[in-house]
Amino acid sequence: MNEVLPRFSRSVGDYAAYYLQINGSYPDPPWIESLSWTKIIGAPPFEPALGNPDSDGQVLSSTAAGVRSWITPAGGGGTVSSVFTRTGAVVAATGDYTAAQVTNALSSLASYADPAWLTSLAWSKITGAPATGVSSVFTRTGAIAAVAGDYTAAQVTNALDSTQTYANPAWLTALAWTKITGAPAFITGNQTITLSGDVTGSGATAITATIAAATRANWDTAYSDRMKWDGGATSLVAATGRTSLGLGSIATHPTTDFETALGNPSTDGYILSSTSAGVRSWVVPPSAPVVSVFARTGAVVAAANDYNFNQLAGVAATSQGGLPTGGTASQVLSKNSGTNYDASWATLSGATLQTAVTSPAGTTSITGVMMGLGPSYAITPVRSGKVLLMISGGIRSSQAGGFAGARIYYGTGTPPGNQAVPAGTPAGANAGAHSSNANEVSPFTCVALVTGLTLNQAIWFDLNLSSSAGTSTASVVSVAGTAFELP
Repeated sequence: MNEVLPRFSRSVGDYAAYYLQINGSYPDPPWIESLSWTKIIGAPPFEPALGNPDSDGQVLSSTAAGVRSWITPAGGGGTVSSVFTRTGAVVAATGDYTAAQVTNALSSLASYADPAWLTSLAWSKITGAPATGVSSVFTRTGAIAAVAGDYTAAQVTNALDSTQTYANPAWLTALAWTKITGAPAFITGNQTITLSGDVTGSGATAITATIAAATRANWDTAYSDRMKWDGGATSLVAATGRTSLGLGSIATHPTTDFETALGNPSTDGYILSSTSAGVRSWVVPPSAPVVSVFARTGAVVAAANDYNFNQLAGVAATSQGGLPTGGTASQVLSKNSGTNYDASWATLSGATLQTAVTSPAGTTSITGVMMGLGPSYAITPVRSGKVLLMISGGIRSSQAGGFAGARIYYGTGTPPGNQAVPAGTPAGANAGAHSSNANEVSPFTCVALVTGLTLNQAIWFDLNLSSSAGTSTASVVSVAGTAFELP
């Protein structure tokens, strides 16, 4: 049996005596009215008082190592004396800029012909649109059918007009000889013809007989040589003939080996451009090449001060000293680590919880069971993941001399019900009470500091209650829970 020390009331006979267990725990007992600071162990660290700044308007600054100091906030110091002729706390006003001074802004004074940025428009907003609908076709209404005379040949694309004449048209590729009319007569016997003044005669036989021998010899030579050029006679072969004409092997290539003539460009100075697929076109030549970048030549790489801030488009990145995106109203900028610019928006106040009073069913279990407070005892950390959990009320044993003990458990997911086996993670110290009389209620408070919780994930917390003997019932009454997230 544990050694106990008696503690008597202030007036003999007014109160019952309590007994303190040497190995028991008593969270914030009312009978301890003061305690020397040197006896306090495990107290959280405190920061020394910083005092007040030297001048109004200074702000608190901190290094990554935790060195705090009052400093004058950065900003100002520029050469701007006024903004839009205004001084002091200048705010935006109508007329500060014209549309022409705002990138991608539209001006109500300008007109825009079929702009690419206008992807749709309600028909009700269209004004001056031409009338729609067909009222008649060829002066006829109703179910219109084609009728001869609706169109003339001149009104039909690529139609031929029987009232017109066509000289050797390209679309007439062949015609039966029997359809030819008015052809001139051909040479027949006993006709007198003149051959360019060289030979005259009467009749085909006479013409042949009177061709000069030299002329005939020339024709014979030409015919013989033609056969040789074709590679069909003797001596001369086709390859030799092509070579003597300066044709080389090009004469043996099929037409597919040659590109279609591109023609001339529409404007002087155009150059020929080609895609990797071989599509050729005349294009405007590029502008003059770049000869230097930021007064530097060669393999130029980025360098500090290549641009000033006014020459940068868009919003400055967080790594460039800009504010991080997102955030909601009332959030503050919070450092995530000691790395430069590693900051994000954070909620200044943490999560809190205060429950209603309840009296769950007790237990005779010596090993302890859960009280089923979890469904109402839940909190979701949103800032630090460090939460202080407290459950207080009255604790008792149904048997005189019995003992009841309680401890906080916490976890995620579905909380356990009343009389469930222990679940979750135990936290904080045990609290208990020794009932001198049956069902004598003693106040208790269980406190637990839980750290490292996942942000935006709810946790439940509950009491694990046990009895000192299987014959007595331990129970808690008028129980209430409090939880709040610490910075």
